Amino acid sequence: MPLLTEYEKRRSIADSKAEEIKRKFSCIEAIMVTGSVAIGTVDAFSDLDLLCYVEGPIPASIKEYEQVKLDELSGIEIASSDNVYAVNYENQGVKCEIVYFSISFVEQKIMNLLQYKDRSFSTHTVATGILQSLSLYDKSGVLAGWKCSLSTYPKDIGSWLISEHLDFYSRTEMERGLVRNDLVYLAEKKLQNQEKLLAIWCGLNRMYYPGKTKGLIYTLSQMKMKPNNAEFRMMNLWRVPAEESINILTDLIEDTFDLIELYRSDLVVSEARQQFLK
Repeated sequence: MPLLTEYEKRRSIADSKAEEIKRKFSCIEAIMVTGSVAIGTVDAFSDLDLLCYVEGPIPASIKEYEQVKLDELSGIEIASSDNVYAVNYENQGVKCEIVYFSISFVEQKIMNLLQYKDRSFSTHTVATGILQSLSLYDKSGVLAGWKCSLSTYPKDIGSWLISEHLDFYSRTEMERGLVRNDLVYLAEKKLQNQEKLLAIWCGLNRMYYPGKTKGLIYTLSQMKMKPNNAEFRMMNLWRVPAEESINILTDLIEDTFDLIELYRSDLVVSEARQQFLK
């Protein structure tokens, strides 16, 4: 029998787990995979993220079932409440995170996001996960419904992602780390500026913020409005000497101001540009 690919291995684990869960618990309405398995960027280090959606509060029977798995596989419990229950363990050499959500909890988050009541990145991460997910089970079409709702991206969300992340750490602040030979300080400012760039580009492209810079290349590949060679430049600023990396990041930020002025002329960036270059 040929060896499974890294993707096939994780997909097999996911399918087997999903079948077992839906067979045992009638309250399970939907099951999906997120992360690298869902978007097809699996490697030997990829985790498996399996999300299960429950009608009503998370029942004690599910928690008891997973506790047995934790004992068998030396795993850990990450969260436990009426609305969220999460565990982490290794299965066949693959780190697996299994999370159960009550449907009402997720629907409230989606409604708050779309009605512009909740702008937290944690809720953006929920939205991104659903939109990029691979559905393994959708008994009553709840996942399909959520994807449809989230695809109607409110303009206010994009405006907020752009306007609230124009406060870049200035070139002078980054150079201060270089002059002091405080490369940790410099790295911190560079990373925070990268995260702000990613948020702005998500806003320009009507995308929810993915919640992390992990998987950056894939996220950027989904964008049409971004600086030229953004993928290469965002990665390269960590490969080159510190002074050159500041120049790369400065150019990316200036290019981003230009993009906002071109595509979102309703948003004023002149003051933010001046603050960055001071």
